[in-house]
Amino acid sequence: MKRLIVDALDFRYGQHILFKSASLEVEAGTMIGLLGPNGSGKTTFFDVICGLKKLNGGEVQHSFSKLLYLSQIIATPPVFRMFDVFNMMMLFCSDTRVTQRHALEKIEKWSPGIAERYCEIWKKKSSLCSYGEKRWFFTLSLLSVNADLVILDEPTAGV
Repeated sequence: MKRLIVDALDFRYGQHILFKSASLEVEAGTMIGLLGPNGSGKTTFFDVICGLKKLNGGEVQHSFSKLLYLSQIIATPPVFRMFDVFNMMMLFCSDTRVTQRHALEKIEKWSPGIAERYCEIWKKKSSLCSYGEKRWFFTLSLLSVNADLVILDEPTAGV
């Protein structure tokens, strides 16, 4: 079975210890929430898991073939329409072509009725979308990709 194993993770900034022997195991098909106050290291933990930050000790292993990470902060080119953003995301995040139709079919299965709102945002210029709309659009779009591990950092921020 596919899984993520974080074993005895140590991470520090200078002398400040953020994690000491942190461990976590996540099996395929499960949903896990990581809770903690602001500044407690949740984003850093995700960054380490995704290889964006180097750990000071311990080990991170996973047997997933496709990992996607929606970071806490997103930015979109203001002149792009959201369908341009979608196409750019799919170029970076998917090995196979993902179309709006594919995304809408998945979205409709999860929550009938929200596809209409997704289509409204799809047509909007990025500069006219609120941060919440962009975040919502990114989250739904990335969830429509066939990934076997998805990490969403603050998925409801601004929504």
